This record gives sequence, structure tokens and C-alpha cells, in this order.
Amino acid sequence: LASSYPEEYKFLNNIKQNALEWSSRVKQIVSSESLSIAERGDKLVEILAQKPVGVEMQPTLDDIKLWCRVYSWLNNLNQGMDSLMDQLAMWKDGSMSSASCFGNSEREVLVGLTSVHMASIVEGQEFLTPVSKNNIPRIVSELKDEILRGFDTIGKKDVQVISKKDVLESKFPMGVTIGSDEDRRMEAPLFICQCLVWRLICDRFMSRIEQYLATKNGGSSSSKKPTLKDAKAILSFCPVTVD
Repeated sequence: LASSYPEEYKFLNNIKQNALEWSSRVKQIVSSESLSIAERGDKLVEILAQKPVGVEMQPTLDDIKLWCRVYSWLNNLNQGMDSLMDQLAMWKDGSMSSASCFGNSEREVLVGLTSVHMASIVEGQEFLTPVSKNNIPRIVSELKDEILRGFDTIGKKDVQVISKKDVLESKFPMGVTIGSDEDRRMEAPLFICQCLVWRLICDRFMSRIEQYLATKNGGSSSSKKPTLKDAKAILSFCPVTVD
């Protein structure tokens, strides 16, 4: 066939080679340990414009767009958690008074600072748990949903959650998991964020206790009764460091 149609064969073979080279470059970018998360995302955006046209290949265009979004989220989360920890440390040593607008206690300041970065928490919420959704204690899932719904009420409903299922099906080559090598390399933003989410869950549970006690003293009767079982379930979800 090649000898019968040399020009056509050469044309088709060039398309094949270009497609293979492009796919190889994508794999090199996402597997490179010398590139930061931000750099990988930028290079993927650049290479999107160079994708050979008229050829269906793996990874697909939609896959790479999803990967770019994951890299962007990870980079934003990493920067956000780094900034949050710096601000909290500065507030503790008294060198930053602006955080005091959230309150005077460490609990109030931590919750306030976390709320500033809630968009990243909402967007990547499916990656911020070390267990599958089906294994999350009911009370933890319930309180977490309350926290996220509370975020939606302040006018930022445009934040779209990244589907963990879609990321896995796209064969994303980087393990976006708490305690993974990538998480450690970025100074553990996923783990830090999980700790903050857990703290928010604890605060919400404490609010339930306060509301229930107020009910017993003649307040509203709509408060749910907190139980020791609930408290133990929340404690079991406490993040632990992984060596």
C-alpha cells in the first residue's frame, strides 16, 4: 500500500508521528518531578494549542482541560494554605492585627481565615478526605454539607466541584491524595486543608451543642440533640499525619 500511494502514506504517517510525539510530550509534562504544579499546568495550557487536528488520541482534549483545572486548583490551594498558615502565625505573635477582624480567639480567627479560602475547599472537596464517600460518618458528612451550603449563601454559587470520578476515569497520572508524595512536595496543602475542614466540622458540632443547651433553657426546639456517638464519629475522622 505504501509503495502504491507513497505521497498519501507519507502524509498519514506524518500525522501519526505528530500525534505520538504530542502525546509523549503531554506524558513528560505531567510525570516531570522537576516542574512545579503551576509550571505543569502552564505547559499543558501551551500544549493544548499544539494538539494535532483531526486525530482522536489519548489523553483526549477534555482530559487535558480537566488536568489543567486540577493543577490550577492544587496551585491555588497550595498558595492559599501557605498564606493562611503565615497569617495565623503572624496573628499569634501579634504582628498582624488585620486577622482580629474575625474575632479575638484563635478559634474565631482560624475559622475566619479559612473562610477566605473556602472557594478552593468547595472546588476540591472530593479530594479532601482520605476515605471513600460511602465510609464517611453520617454526622461528619452532614456537618460538612452544612458548612458548604453556608458558603453558597454568600453569593459565590459559581464555584464548580471537581469530580473525583471524572479525574480518575481520565487516568490522571498524579495521585491527588492526602499524604501522597505530591502532597508532601507541596508542603502538604491537602493535609492542612483537611485539618481545617475538620476544625470547621468540630466548630459546627459545638454550635449544635450550644443550640441544644439553649433549647433546654427555653430556646428554639428545632436544634438536633448531639450525642456521644456523634462526637466519637467526628473524633474518628480527625486527620493524622502519615510518615
